[in-house]
Amino acid sequence: MVEEKPNTNDTTIALCRHCFNTATQRLVYKNDFIGELNAFDGETFYEKGIYYVSKCDTCNELSVYVHLDYFDPIDRWADALLVYPVQRDLSKNVPDKICKTYEEAVKIAKVSPSAFAVLIRRALEYLCDDKKASGKTLNEKIHDLAEKQIIPPVLAEVTDHLRILGNIGAHASEVEVNKSDVYLMKEFFDAVIEYVYIAPEKVIRLKDQIARKLGHKSNKTN
Repeated sequence: MVEEKPNTNDTTIALCRHCFNTATQRLVYKNDFIGELNAFDGETFYEKGIYYVSKCDTCNELSVYVHLDYFDPIDRWADALLVYPVQRDLSKNVPDKICKTYEEAVKIAKVSPSAFAVLIRRALEYLCDDKKASGKTLNEKIHDLAEKQIIPPVLAEVTDHLRILGNIGAHASEVEVNKSDVYLMKEFFDAVIEYVYIAPEKVIRLKDQIARKLGHKSNKTN
């Protein structure tokens, strides 16, 4: 294992998945490693790789990249696989309106927590429209989704709290949305998106993977 603290002048222009700005990303750490990988037939093999840690000049947040094939160099470290923060736009099943509104919300979260809350509320409205929720108000639509079992009761309660915080952000009040609210709202909204759009796709992929494993085992037995 080789740890290296690179020259912070090693920069590139790339999209930051924290603030969603295309800005200067500065390499602050690099680490070579040996990764253990498992094939479908159960065989274990090892491959060299590199971890890269960069810092965004706009929001100062850190991102982590990994490149598994040490012998296949990449043109720049930002072309490696981003493993942190988790990319939410990987699933094609999340409607475009929700993705765009979510990205807008994350981009302004640090500058205006209230505006973030309003946009998250709007994203919830898009989710309800996409799932054909019944009701005149967002509150009624959320409970309709719970009754239809599109979201479980516990997530319905969480979603209702997101709605309330969105209302607080939209109206003049002595109570304000703060940075800790933003963190929780983002965490819970991600959980709702995971359950409604992403988890079903993962279940399908897992079933396909298990079927391939069982088929491979059956072929070896025969």
